[in-house]
Amino acid sequence: MARPIPRNLLPHTISYEKLNDASRGNVYDAPIEVKYVLIRLKTVRVKDGNGFKIVGKAVLIFDYTNSDPNTIDFIEGDRITFGSRKYTVQESDEQPTLQGDHHREIVLL
Repeated sequence: MARPIPRNLLPHTISYEKLNDASRGNVYDAPIEVKYVLIRLKTVRVKDGNGFKIVGKAVLIFDYTNSDPNTIDFIEGDRITFGSRKYTVQESDEQPTLQGDHHREIVLL
C-alpha cells in the first residue's frame, strides 16, 4: 500500500481560483487557500515540429490525503497564486496506485 506524501514534504500554501466561463470573458471564483502542497519551479517542454515548446513554468504536487482541502479538481484554465507569482493550470496528471488515487501533478504556466 502506498503511503501518502508526508506533510513535511508539502511545505507550500497556494491560492486557488476556479475558472467560470462567462459571456463577457473569464470570471474566477473567490480564492481558496490550499495548504500542504509542493511547488517545483521547473520549465516543462514538449517537442514539436520547430524544436521545443514551453508548456509550463512550474509543477504543483497535490496529495489526496494530506493537502487541505483535498477535494479540489484542478481544471485547465484555473488560476494558482504562489507568493507573488500567478500561474494558469495547463494540464493535470493523476498518479494512481493499486489502492486508488495517490496524488496529482499539475503543470502550471
